[in-house]
Amino acid sequence: MEQLRSVVVGEDIVSAVTNVLVWFLFITNILSVSARLGTRYYVSKELGWDDGLQFLAQVATLGQCICNTIAAEHGFGQPTASLTQYDLDIVAKSVYASLPLLILTLVLIKWSISIFITRLTPDETHLMVNTALRVLNVSWWLSATLISLLQCSVPRAWDWFNRDHCIDPRAWWTYVVVVNIATEIGYVGLLIWIIGMLNMSGPQRVLILIVFIARLLVVGAAAAQLVMYWRAYASADISSNLWLPTILNQVVVTTSVITSCVPFLKPLMLSLESGIARVPDEPRSPESYSFQSAMLQDYNVGPGTPQSPTSTMST
Repeated sequence: MEQLRSVVVGEDIVSAVTNVLVWFLFITNILSVSARLGTRYYVSKELGWDDGLQFLAQVATLGQCICNTIAAEHGFGQPTASLTQYDLDIVAKSVYASLPLLILTLVLIKWSISIFITRLTPDETHLMVNTALRVLNVSWWLSATLISLLQCSVPRAWDWFNRDHCIDPRAWWTYVVVVNIATEIGYVGLLIWIIGMLNMSGPQRVLILIVFIARLLVVGAAAAQLVMYWRAYASADISSNLWLPTILNQVVVTTSVITSCVPFLKPLMLSLESGIARVPDEPRSPESYSFQSAMLQDYNVGPGTPQSPTSTMST
């Protein structure tokens, strides 16, 4: 870690580089969400609850970036010996404040995906699995947030530099990342399951699967995040080794945002529209509707324009 830190960015500018990369990734998030919301509102003149959750996720990410900026201005990423006690306290408080915001951002994005799934399928089994994932996400969010707020004994619950009165941060990060990965795999598996029950051509199925399987990139970023945190906390000088895990926090968020916004881009939806057939009707689910209607209902021309499940969308 020390060699990577010295070779890649240099000891004198590590704080500045961390700050720049964090804000660059945040801007990428904003552009992705703006493309999603702008396209959806332009063609349908309305937004959904899942869009609102994506917006709230960016508000939480903004708060996280502000915390990282404050930490960077006080020497975050520099050797502990080079910082004053005042700077160390500010860095510790900033990192402490950013953790609940990170968890909140991730869970809001997952809830947004969950709402999308409820529009995608009427199948009761699919919806039960989706509900189970929601419950798991809520439990993960509440427990991870509570533990992060009480990671050290009061009244200095934020003072994670003095690890003699704190829980093992590696255990906390393992819990956070493992559950995050598990729920991401769960959502990808559920989406693949739903796609597998649809009648469509091979190329269309492959394209849709690629879009949804791309969310596994979040799993890869989260795994790297966990590895880097374990290495950072194994060092005696935590301050100088947390810059890379902090950047990876934002990489995880950005990857999650982008992969959750891509399915809503109109060009992709238009490429999927042609030839998508109805979900096979079953006696137990007469309310079943077409994948096209569920996935493309937000792309009708005008909010008052009626459209049957198998009608062709205007371009």
